Amino acid sequence: MLTLTIFVALVLGGLWLGGETLLARELRRIAEGNPALSIADVTELRETGRIGVHMSGLHLTRAEGALDLPEADLWLSPLAPTEAHLDLPAQAVIDSGHGAVTLGLGSTDARMRLRPLGGMALDRITLSAGPLTVDRAPLADGLELNGRHVAPATGVADAAAAYDIDLSVRRLDLVRLVAALSGDGSRETAIPSALQLEAQGRVWLDAAPGPGHLTPETRPAVLALRLEGARVTLGPLGARLIGQVGADETGHAQGLIALYTPDAAPLLQLAADLGWLPQGVVKLAGRMLKGMGELPMPAMPADTGPELTFPAPAQGELRLPLTLSEGRMSLGPIPLGPAPRLR
Repeated sequence: MLTLTIFVALVLGGLWLGGETLLARELRRIAEGNPALSIADVTELRETGRIGVHMSGLHLTRAEGALDLPEADLWLSPLAPTEAHLDLPAQAVIDSGHGAVTLGLGSTDARMRLRPLGGMALDRITLSAGPLTVDRAPLADGLELNGRHVAPATGVADAAAAYDIDLSVRRLDLVRLVAALSGDGSRETAIPSALQLEAQGRVWLDAAPGPGHLTPETRPAVLALRLEGARVTLGPLGARLIGQVGADETGHAQGLIALYTPDAAPLLQLAADLGWLPQGVVKLAGRMLKGMGELPMPAMPADTGPELTFPAPAQGELRLPLTLSEGRMSLGPIPLGPAPRLR
């Protein structure tokens, strides 16, 4: 997502500087010099009311996998010259290293507004898609992402940009997604399928996405991420999340997240189904967590961002600490496995 955002920023900057012909020429040059990006063909739109380019055969490569788009139009309106529109195809192909799958995007809306007086850096972004499919099977009813630039303030070392984020994921088939990304569609699992997520937060970057940060060496990196209010539902599991994580020297997430839930049992069973916890200790772990659900939260690890206050749990609710430190994560005293990577 960040790579596509920077790419769009470059395009809009090129439109401001030289129009469609110069932009098309510059995109070809960049694609030739960037091993992570290839474009089979770039042509000018030459349309009334739209200034931009048509691209075909786009291929993006990252360490996590590859994305192929058969075509895309990137354009702006002369009446709104700071807002770019990205018209995406109905389908894309993703490959996480376990075989390519076709991702149906449904109806999409992708827009980005830049700051002309801020070096054409990203100001706002809107992305929505759905219903989503994977190899023609239903994957999610839809997703929506909105981001807005804010002052980075203090508390995150080396932060040059910050964005407030709103994310909504509606009825994501988690089992189907895991099977598609792992290449193993035959493995039986007890994990509930339909994931609902509503989240608000803030992300800090070491540079603002824009035309000057397109290459792998200059691409903005995530420094810290705050969840100011998130609600997740997965089968019998329902929880609120508040917390903050930063990236340690190895790129792994470190920080503290509070999980507010009326019952820890579904959460522990999910951890066991994911292989993070032995099935035989689920009941014992549940008794341990029930006893610590109202205890004070542990201290926030250093260098994870501005100070964060964790509200007390509501009546009938447990507050459970998910700690990420030294490349590992644990729920209270219960180890869960490796911490995810932020960069």
